[in-house]
Amino acid sequence: MRVLTFAELLQAAPSPPQIDLSALDVREGARRVVASLAASAFPGQPIAVCYFAGPLIPSVESPAWAADALRAAIAAEGVNYKLHRHYPYISDLSYLAASPDWSDPAFPRNFPPAACGADAGRQPRLALAPLMIGPHGFGAHQPGERVLRRHAFEILPRLLVRAALELAKAQPAD
Repeated sequence: MRVLTFAELLQAAPSPPQIDLSALDVREGARRVVASLAASAFPGQPIAVCYFAGPLIPSVESPAWAADALRAAIAAEGVNYKLHRHYPYISDLSYLAASPDWSDPAFPRNFPPAACGADAGRQPRLALAPLMIGPHGFGAHQPGERVLRRHAFEILPRLLVRAALELAKAQPAD
């Protein structure tokens, strides 16, 4: 099976893709561009294409203002919480932040929407301040996993509301 980078696929295609990306999610737009180019360059042949599906990557970095807001909510609710830099069982969570790889020249060459005129070189405006506030219990991700009922159904809902209010007050204006 032929394995190509997106830049190589684009070079092999007889013409650039004609796809309107305005109504599509970034990942779906990237997939359609790759599928269109693959069908025109290698009709009926199996190929594998390596490309960037979007300019956002998983991240678990929170800005200081977000952690401070969460500390204020914890203090106001009077719960005994410790803040950890990474949630101990974060393997199944995903947060979005701008990728440092955007400055790498390989990014725009291997970002399918760029082939349709999308600007692959500008920084995205989306940046989330990831905070994990969730149930507490024993045996996380085990068949016998269990949560502390009082915490999950009494304390946690109040803390989530308080944290949202504190975050709304603390978020810097951009």
